[in-house]
Amino acid sequence: MTVLGVWAANQVSNTDRFVANMAPLIHEPAVQNALSTRITTQIEGRIDLPALIHSTSSQLANANLPRLRS
Repeated sequence: MTVLGVWAANQVSNTDRFVANMAPLIHEPAVQNALSTRITTQIEGRIDLPALIHSTSSQLANANLPRLRS
């Protein structure tokens, strides 16, 4: 157990070694998909998008800004 702890501490506490070991993982499609799913879930869980859109559109409407023309 001590050997495992020392190895883990060396891997995590040495930034260059940690990056060298972990950097190749970001190129793996499975890792990219897992990260994308996890990040999206976390963002959606923390942001009430319909309320944010409503609030933003209300603030813009009350700002008396000129309308954009296409």
